[in-house]
Amino acid sequence: MDSRWIDCGCNSDESVDCVTVSDLVGSANYIVSGSFPGVVMSEEKEIKEIPVNTPSQTPKKSRWKLVLLGLVILFCGMVIGAGITFHVGHVMIFHAISPNGEMAGRITKQIDRDLNLTDEQRSQVDKIVAHRVSAFGSILIEAYPKIKEQFELLHDEVAPILTEEQKLKWEKHYEKMQKVIKKIHKRLPPDSK
Repeated sequence: MDSRWIDCGCNSDESVDCVTVSDLVGSANYIVSGSFPGVVMSEEKEIKEIPVNTPSQTPKKSRWKLVLLGLVILFCGMVIGAGITFHVGHVMIFHAISPNGEMAGRITKQIDRDLNLTDEQRSQVDKIVAHRVSAFGSILIEAYPKIKEQFELLHDEVAPILTEEQKLKWEKHYEKMQKVIKKIHKRLPPDSK
């Protein structure tokens, strides 16, 4: 005789609930014992299925963890993107104000590569780009004193509202900003300093 175990959610030492059920399911003997999600034994000793949680019934605890994880990933992406943008911006500024025209050469090469320029077009584009990059450098040179002043005002206005611990961190941050400004200043032509 074939015997199969069916779990009804009871403990094996409970002799009242754990019984052999042969007349409910044909000729095979089913021994009902232990716990199994989705199968229960009713008061009438019938085996019944109950629904198990579907994905739409996922506990709310798991949902907020997933939302939090998504927000953390989004924030990390924003920070990485801002850092890359900051770095690329500095590189572009340094190349733009370099006296040997690195930036103009790079821009011209990129345009030539993208548009497959003729020699005549390349020559004309090179002159135009060199002129515009020079103008950009002039704007940076003119703006440098104003930029430096704004950084100093930023430092002076933020410092009074900070705690002593925050002020120490702020000073370190300000020193880093000053290093960037000094790098820009060193790259400027001597007559603009």
